Amino acid sequence: MLHRGIGIHHAGLLPILKEVVEILFGEGLIKVLVATETFAMGVNFPAKTVIFSNVRKWDGSQRRLLTSGEYVQMSGRAGRRGLDARGIVIMCVDENLEPTEVTRMLRGQADRLVSEFRLTYPMIIQLTRIEDVKASYLIQRSFMHFQTLEKTPQIIRSIQVLEQEEKEIVSRFFSANPDSSDDAKHRGIDLQKMTEFYELNRAWKDLSEEFRQELCKPKHLLRWLNPGRLVFVSQTRTNQKIWGWGICLNFKKLNDSQVQGKIQKYFIKQILQHGDETLKIEYVVDVLLPCRKDTPSDESHAPLMPIDSSDWCRFIVNPNDCSDATISFRIIPVQLHHIERVSIARVNLLASLHLQKQRQVMGVRLFQSVKKLASTANSKVWANPNVSALDNEKLQDEYYHIPCLHPVTDMKISSTKMKTLADKMDHLKACMRGHDVYTQLQSSAEMKEYMKNFERKKAIEQEVSKLQGELHALENNEHISLRLKGMNRVLRRLQLVDNKQHVVTVKGRIACEISCADELVLTELLFGNIFAEMKSAAHVNALLSCFVFDEKNNTADDASANEDLEKSYRQLREKIRQIAEICIESKLDINPKKYEEEFSKTLMEVCYAWTNGSKFGDIMKMTKVYEGSIVRVIRRLHELLDELVNCSHLMGNEKLVQLFDQCQNSLKRDIIFASSLYL
Repeated sequence: MLHRGIGIHHAGLLPILKEVVEILFGEGLIKVLVATETFAMGVNFPAKTVIFSNVRKWDGSQRRLLTSGEYVQMSGRAGRRGLDARGIVIMCVDENLEPTEVTRMLRGQADRLVSEFRLTYPMIIQLTRIEDVKASYLIQRSFMHFQTLEKTPQIIRSIQVLEQEEKEIVSRFFSANPDSSDDAKHRGIDLQKMTEFYELNRAWKDLSEEFRQELCKPKHLLRWLNPGRLVFVSQTRTNQKIWGWGICLNFKKLNDSQVQGKIQKYFIKQILQHGDETLKIEYVVDVLLPCRKDTPSDESHAPLMPIDSSDWCRFIVNPNDCSDATISFRIIPVQLHHIERVSIARVNLLASLHLQKQRQVMGVRLFQSVKKLASTANSKVWANPNVSALDNEKLQDEYYHIPCLHPVTDMKISSTKMKTLADKMDHLKACMRGHDVYTQLQSSAEMKEYMKNFERKKAIEQEVSKLQGELHALENNEHISLRLKGMNRVLRRLQLVDNKQHVVTVKGRIACEISCADELVLTELLFGNIFAEMKSAAHVNALLSCFVFDEKNNTADDASANEDLEKSYRQLREKIRQIAEICIESKLDINPKKYEEEFSKTLMEVCYAWTNGSKFGDIMKMTKVYEGSIVRVIRRLHELLDELVNCSHLMGNEKLVQLFDQCQNSLKRDIIFASSLYL
């Protein structure tokens, strides 16, 4: 291909072959070069035309569009100085792209410079050896810390905005000092009293929910769900819908297949998506409920919508108004926990409810029954009422004053828990009704407005507290400080630093000399006398190849045919697991499986054969790894052996020095260590 002016350039080629391609391209002898982004990004060889075969690249986790910096750097190779008036860039696009994405790639901002600062064990050990210098001192003067503090102004602005919103809510609705003349201008509620009332209301709601969960157990509720029974349905746990009173038609227990069939029906789908395990579908109750006129048809999967409280009051006052097609009645499957109250009343059902007219007749009966019961229970409210003057939401909260079955006296639930909950709820209700806030805010709509704003105030306080915690963590580098403490624990556990005197040990000095591979594992192998017990230099090189081969390997590592190599790799894995366990005990965030996968045995047999004198062509047949990757691994292995020779000198172990020297000498030969053509 080179004879025809076509070249290939990528990281998997032999280094000397890549240099040949680069020289020929620079001399203009290669007319077409197929290259990876490495050539375009790092080598200054301009071309007349640059062609992008794809606008997406794999970055290790996903296929994403090229960034603006990558595109500008690679496309900037188009156009040779002194030869071309302009460069040509061709992009092969095989997908539909949004205009904003293309604009961002072609004319976007330059790639942001991001700090790659990371704590390493040799760094911590070296800083430990220096008096009056701590790792935290270095961290606070790093570029990483500077970039972290860039978020500080934004957090401070967010806190200020939230505090201003809280101040406006307090000044508008709550008087911090009720005796102040300024507060007398507003109809404010004392903030302290509002806090007391809010806590009472929240406690009552918690007890009410617990009471309902107990009430809605099948053993308590099912025997009272007779056909025609009036039940109050609400869906406040999932999407805050209050349906109001409806007519119970029947109930049934569902098996798994029936549950899946009901998922697409009405709001059961939303219930399953809510994620609450207590909302498990077991029994389904069919209830005739009034819905808004704009509710979708039966075939639609759109959610049904209940009528609001004002319509409820209007139809209770004039039940016949609901027959003029302003609302529709649907048979809706609900769960037991959606039933808040069970009325003492039942209505006579028609033989069939398949037609809308039949359901409309039953709807009129529903409102007539509710009116009769409500008027009997509270004649003052419903005697010649003016609908516009009624507090609709408060009446809805009070279930329109319809007499309901009492769990203890009527339903005969003998549970001690139910009696205790009922007594506590009655006590809290009495405290709430006697509270000053309840006296001042008689309107339910006004009460809800004040409660909503007070809840917003509480939410703001929580958000501000969270942001202040984040700000404190950023200023003190807590995310790094916690890791630093964990790494110091690991150093003490592995005896690289003396636990009592806090000085660096001999093992720590050895670990500082290693930079080409994992210093912790190698130090443990050196002091565990693993290398000295190996049979030959080839076995040592084979084991050390696990430290320097870091490419992703999609194929699983098969067991080696050489039992000695397999034994040494098992010893290595045992050390890795021990160190991973110590890291976890030291509260470091580490994945033991991924940590072990970093030490791949893919090239163990290749390095073993090369050390024993095999030819490069022969070892290439032993693996699917590119020849360039093999050269890079063996050269890195040679550098690692240099460091291990220095470590052996520090340890005073001449036997290891001779062993590692022998390992180096057996590696350095042939094309792998050929001199560069640029020298």
